Amino acid sequence: MARYRWPTVVVAATCLVLSAFSLWWVFLAYADYRSPDFTKASAGPIVGTCVESVTDDQLKAAWYDKTDWKCNDNSKEELSNLLAVSVHAMYDYNKATPYTGDSLAVYEAVVSATQGVDTGYMITREHAYATLSVLGAPSSTDCATVYGVSTEGVLPVSVAPIVACDADVANSGSGDATVTPEAADVNKLYTHCAHQFSYARSYPTKGTFGIPMVGKEAKPVIIPIIATNSTTPWEDRARIVVGTRWGYATIFYVVAMLCTAFFIMDCKSSDLHRHEHTPVHTLCSYTFDSSVRFIDHRHRAPPGGAHSGACISNSTPVLVSSLHNTSNSHCSHVDRNVGRLTPILVRMHSTRTTIALPDL
Repeated sequence: MARYRWPTVVVAATCLVLSAFSLWWVFLAYADYRSPDFTKASAGPIVGTCVESVTDDQLKAAWYDKTDWKCNDNSKEELSNLLAVSVHAMYDYNKATPYTGDSLAVYEAVVSATQGVDTGYMITREHAYATLSVLGAPSSTDCATVYGVSTEGVLPVSVAPIVACDADVANSGSGDATVTPEAADVNKLYTHCAHQFSYARSYPTKGTFGIPMVGKEAKPVIIPIIATNSTTPWEDRARIVVGTRWGYATIFYVVAMLCTAFFIMDCKSSDLHRHEHTPVHTLCSYTFDSSVRFIDHRHRAPPGGAHSGACISNSTPVLVSSLHNTSNSHCSHVDRNVGRLTPILVRMHSTRTTIALPDL
C-alpha cells in the first residue's frame, strides 16, 4: 500500500489546486462579464456601434492569399459573406485611399450589392484578397462618423456579392460588371451599418470571422427567446437577449460552482493523511464440529485481500484461514477430546493474527 500513497497524494493535491482555480475563474466570468452586460442592458438605452474589419492574418489563415485555395460552393459562399460584412470598412478605407483597378471594381460591386443592386460582376479570390488585405483598422468604430449621417432610414434589401473561382475568370477584364455599379448612398449605407454593428442586432455567420452580418438574427443557438416577435423593437429585444443569457449563465455557473466546491471538499487534507492500513474489528461467533466455540474479532482486510492465523485447541496449533467479506472460517483440525465449549479470543492485526486460549 505504501507505494501507492504518494501518487494518490500528488493527484489529490493537484486536483485541489485546479478546482480552486476553476472556482475562481467561474466567479470572474460571472462577475466581470455576464453581470456587467446585464446591468448595462438594463440601465438605459443601447447606443453606439462598433465597426469591425477583417485582418490580413485572418485572410491568410483562410488561404485567400494562396493560389491553391480550394474553390467550391461552400468556400465561395464564405468569401461572399466576408465581402458583404466588410463593405463599411471598405467604404472607410476608400475615403482616405481610393481603390483603383480590380480592387475598385470589387469595391463598387460590393457597395452596389449592399444597396440591393446586382451588377453581375464576378469577384475572384485574388481580387478579393487584394481589396480586403489593405483595410486595417477602421478610422472610427461609429457608423455616424464614417458616413456623416445619424438618422436611420429604410434598410436596403441587400444581395450577395458574386464570387467565382480563379479558373472561371481567366483574365481580370472578364469579370467586368454587366450593370453599372450603384453610387454609394450614405443614407442606405448608414442604415445598413447601424443594423450590422449595433449591439445584439445582427449575428456572425460562416466565413465572417465573427463580424456580424445583417439578416442573421442574434439569438441563442438552442433555446428560443421568449416574449419577442417581429414587431419587438430591437433595443427591447437586445435587453431580452442579454437577460436570457444572464439567466441561463446564472444556472450554469451556480451548478459549476457547487460541483467545483464538492471536488475541493473531496480533496480535503484529511484524505491526504489517511493511514495505509487501519484495523477494524468485528465481533463474530463460530462453532466447529460442535466441540470448540471461539470468538473472532476479525480484521477487515483490504478489498480483495485475505488474512490467516492459528487456531489453538488443547495446546495444539492448527491453521485458520479467513477470506475477506465472508463468514466462513475453519480449523484444519479440532481436538475432540475437549469436553466443553472453550472460548478462544482471536486478535487480528495488520500483518498477523494471534489467538489467546484460556487454560482448560
